[in-house]
Formats: sequence, C-alpha cells, structure tokens
Amino acid sequence: MTPDALIALLRQSATQYQLPNTVDIVRSSNEVDANGGITTDWRNISSSKARVIHNNSIQDTAGQSITSNNDWTILLPFDADIRLNDRIYIQYDEIPNRYFDVVGSDRGATDGLFTSCKCEERTR
Repeated sequence: MTPDALIALLRQSATQYQLPNTVDIVRSSNEVDANGGITTDWRNISSSKARVIHNNSIQDTAGQSITSNNDWTILLPFDADIRLNDRIYIQYDEIPNRYFDVVGSDRGATDGLFTSCKCEERTR
C-alpha cells in the first residue's frame, strides 16, 4: 500500500506540472434581501490550476436552425471544491465571454491524482 504522504506528494507534483491553465470556479448563491425577495448571485469560490480538454463538437438541426454542443473535460486538483452547476472561467481566455457549466464530476469518487469534470461550453 502506498503511504498517504507519498500520494499527497505525487498529487502536488502532478498538479504543478500537468495542469497548465488557471481557472476560476464560480457558484450560484441565493440570498434574501431586505424586502424578503430572493437574490441569486454568482460568487467566485476559488482559483485553481486546471487542464482544459476538448472532447467533441456536435452539430444538429432543430427546426430551421443549427445548434451546437461542445463537450469538454476539465481536470482540477484532487481536492478542488467543485459541484454540479458550478461555472468555470479560464483566466486570460482567448475566447472572450466563454465559460463552462459543470454537468458531471468524479469528486470524492476517485483516488486518482486529479478531479475530472465533464463540462459544456457556454458564452455570456
């Protein structure tokens, strides 16, 4: 069995050398305002190292328009705080106003070096 200290060192080294991008993880939060209404706001949860991997692009015809869906995998450090419906923004992204909706994650379900997130590309 591999000692926990060695696994932590391997994860730290892999994060440093294998995750070239820096991303912001943003989460929706609901608050009650002074009048009793509910306000939804997107808040920056953390910044993290990441690797952004493009899986495939699917184009389909819906009615008389063409729709496209781009699937991405984003690798984050093992201990990254990521949940479904979070948004991931790449810092200094080449495509302005682009973000990724998290639609799946293996957080807490793996003993691997990274946390893997399945994402869909969106624009503001």
